[in-house]
Amino acid sequence: MNDLKLWYDQPSSLPEETAEQHWNRALPIGNGRLGAMIYGDYPTERIQINEESIWAGPPVPVHQPYAKEALCQARELLFAGKCEEAEQLVQEKVLSPHTGPRSYQPFGDIWITDLGMDSLHLSPLTFRQTIHEYRRALDLNTAV
Repeated sequence: MNDLKLWYDQPSSLPEETAEQHWNRALPIGNGRLGAMIYGDYPTERIQINEESIWAGPPVPVHQPYAKEALCQARELLFAGKCEEAEQLVQEKVLSPHTGPRSYQPFGDIWITDLGMDSLHLSPLTFRQTIHEYRRALDLNTAV
């Protein structure tokens, strides 16, 4: 159970796939604040980076005024056995309005090319046929 790894014997991109399929084959790494998708392609590797402050969607709503007072009232309602009233109060006065789905957006791409292989000018299909003993992996315990 301690040896949790994802192993692949081919690069992430396939000639006939869509951009979404390609992205789904990339391996995610990160620490919760800074992250990246490692594609595992060769001879040109792509690393797509994102950072926690770059989001899609509307701004995060500000805290509700008087939330502290409403929370105290909700506690009193809970102790009085009035759970539904407490929940309604928290929904209206404590929680911010739902802003809809938000997701990280790409910060940028890093492209790393093996210039020795790139100079051979092989087609993607021919190049794929020349790759032997390819391996990419993600260790889920260490994120390496």
